[in-house]
Amino acid sequence: MQNELIKDLNQEAIKAAVANDWKLAIDINESIVESNPEDIAAINRLGIAYSMSQKTALAIKTFQKTLLVDPKNQIAKNNLARLKVNKASVLVNPFL
Repeated sequence: MQNELIKDLNQEAIKAAVANDWKLAIDINESIVESNPEDIAAINRLGIAYSMSQKTALAIKTFQKTLLVDPKNQIAKNNLARLKVNKASVLVNPFL
């Protein structure tokens, strides 16, 4: 994807999260990650969107993927720790 298109998709993904439109946020972030599997921000946003959609197992796998690409990523570490403590809970929307 072109840089400008990716930038636009990133903004649309954030807007979807702010609007609590988690299905759209998942769709957009999946598209970004598909075109750039090492886009840490998109992977983390995808993990948050999965969590907010109560797809905890997918959220955990997604944050683990972040750590494979960036082992020191504190956002993924924090979110993963929260999800592992209570798999029934969701994260707080960080975009609000």
